[in-house]
Order: sequence, then structure tokens, then C-alpha cells
Amino acid sequence: MNFDRLFKEEDGAVLPFVALLLMFVLIGFTALVIDVGYLYANRRSLVTAADAAALGGAMILEDGLSDPALEKEEVETEAIKVAKDLSEANGVENREDITVDISWKSDGPNEYDCNYIKVTVKNNYEMIFAKIFGTDNSDVAATAVATWGYVSKIEGGDILPIFTKSDDYQTENLTYLHAGKFVDNEGSVVNGNWGLIDIYGNTSGIAEAFRGENIGKRMELSSTINNQTGLNGGNITNPIEDRMIEANKLPDKEDRIKYMCGLVPVINWDGITKQGSSLKLPIEYFAVFEIYDVIIQEAHNENQVSKGSIYALYDTADYKCDSIAVEYGKVNDKFLESTTIIGKFTGTKIDLDAIPQSSDNVNPNPGVISPTYAELIE
Repeated sequence: MNFDRLFKEEDGAVLPFVALLLMFVLIGFTALVIDVGYLYANRRSLVTAADAAALGGAMILEDGLSDPALEKEEVETEAIKVAKDLSEANGVENREDITVDISWKSDGPNEYDCNYIKVTVKNNYEMIFAKIFGTDNSDVAATAVATWGYVSKIEGGDILPIFTKSDDYQTENLTYLHAGKFVDNEGSVVNGNWGLIDIYGNTSGIAEAFRGENIGKRMELSSTINNQTGLNGGNITNPIEDRMIEANKLPDKEDRIKYMCGLVPVINWDGITKQGSSLKLPIEYFAVFEIYDVIIQEAHNENQVSKGSIYALYDTADYKCDSIAVEYGKVNDKFLESTTIIGKFTGTKIDLDAIPQSSDNVNPNPGVISPTYAELIE
């Protein structure tokens, strides 16, 4: 018998089986890659749906927090509805596959130690190649968590480099903030500039903040900040005008208004102390301030009037610039000085770079329009 020939024939018989086995392995690997990629892509869309739902629900709950006239149960019902509507709008197929849990920190300890809304969404997807191996479909889920509260810690580009005393805070009338001398309750001039804060380290940071740029600084309640002295008027007027010009480019009136708003610390007057030529200013609470105008040309005698910027937006019905400078008479029997910032404290909602704190469910100053926030935490 020719043993060499026998073994050669057996080798030839094995090759088709090896090829067939490799083909099944290749098909299985292809099925795994395609189906896993398909499920991953669909999960990414579900993550987007869950994020939108949680944030949308948190915004409704934020409104309920800032409006004490609303009943908690009513607000929760609306938040759940909005979260489910947004989930469906972003691709969740069955409303029954949307779970919404809401917890208020004021009700007691909870999983995240803060107010939160948790949204879990699920879809069932039909497999493509995995059917060959008996897997027809697979569930894919995603979860997002959002929080809401009163602002107690803030950073980024939402801070305006100005402040006001708690004694002078009011929302009914225009507010005038300027870089004149700071006068205390006894009429003594305190060494330092009124209305500007120094958390930037340089005057260019103040200009950037007035311009609306993200200066990446942080403030929080109960902390103290310093004032800034020796400012050139261009560090105030020019960047505010730049902000007005950019706001005027926005197509929507509401967006233009928000663009001119920022967060201002309200200072506890009784806690102010001096340190050299600077003031130590304790933050009592935050307030949203909308810049209307800035004085470019001040009056020097009774025959003159102070003039604002030609880029100011607030004096027309649609909040657009008409290139006409507003003229201002005396305020409290005094002419408005150059660089005076004219605006109003308002309840206008703006996007805030708030840093969630476990105590944010408590209004830091009841009776005052305190800014609120809503944002994703997971």
C-alpha cells in the first residue's frame, strides 16, 4: 500500500471542512461586528433622547421652583409629560418604555443628594445577521439624570464684573452702576471704585467679561470678592458696545435680551471691610442684570445732557439698535458720569454655568428674584 498517497488524499478531504468552518467563523464575526455596531449607534441616539428628556423635565421643575404659586404635584405632572414627549420626539418608540423618577432634596436624603429627575428609555431593535444564530432582537436602554436649583456657585461667562449693595437692590426701576467713589452709610468716601469687581487678575479680564466671553472664573455665596481700582473707561464702554453689536446680530428678540444679561453679585453692606486700598465684598446672593446702555459722553453743565451708546438696543420696540444715542438728564440731581452702566435687575432666564450644590433647593434670599438653573449631572 502507498501510505504517502493515502495521507495526501486525506489532506485533500480535510481542506473543504476547514474552509467551511472558516466561513462560519467569518460570518459569525461579521454578524457580531455589524450587529454590535448597529446596537451601539442606536444606543447613542437613545442617550440623546434621555439627555433631552431629563434636561427638559428639569427645566419645568426649575420653573416650579422659582414660582411659589405653582403646586409641586402639578409641576411634576407637567415635567413627566414633557420628558416623555421629548423622548418620543427623539426616537423612543413606545411611551410605556419611558420611566421618569423625580426626587426633591427638600423631601429628605436621596440617591444624588440633590433635586433630580432620572429618565430611562428603551427600544427593541431587530438584529441583522445575528438571526442566523437564533438572536432575532435585542433591548437597548439609556439613562440620564438632571438637577435644578437656586444658583449658589457659578463660573464661566455668565458673570458681569459689577456688583450692587443689598440696600440698593430693586427690580422696579432702572439701576445706575458706575466707577465713581464708593460712599458708605455715614457719607464717608471709601477708597475704591463703585460697581466693579476684581476676580480676573487684570483689567483685560474685566473687558472680556463685559464683552460676554467665558472668563472661566468662579463665585459662590458667602465668599468675598475684591473691587477693582484705576480702570480706564475703555475697559467698560468699548466691550459693552461690542456686546451690543453682537446682540444686534441675533435674529430673535428674546435671544438679544438674554445676550445682554449676566449674573451680578449682591453684596451684604454690613459685612464690607477694607484691606489697604481694596474692599472685601461678601456675596449675599446673585441677581440677573440686563445691560440697557452705557454712558459714552457725560454732561458737564446745565446746558448739556449725558449720552448713551448709539449701539444700545433697549429703546426700540423690537429691541434692536437704531443708531441713535439716548440722552439722559440728571438722576438724583446728578449728571450720569461717563462709563455709568444703565440696566435693570430682572427675572429673565439665562443659561448659567452653575455648579450644582446639595443646598441649591433652598432659596438663598426668600422674597428676592433669585436665579435658578437646570442641567445634566449624569
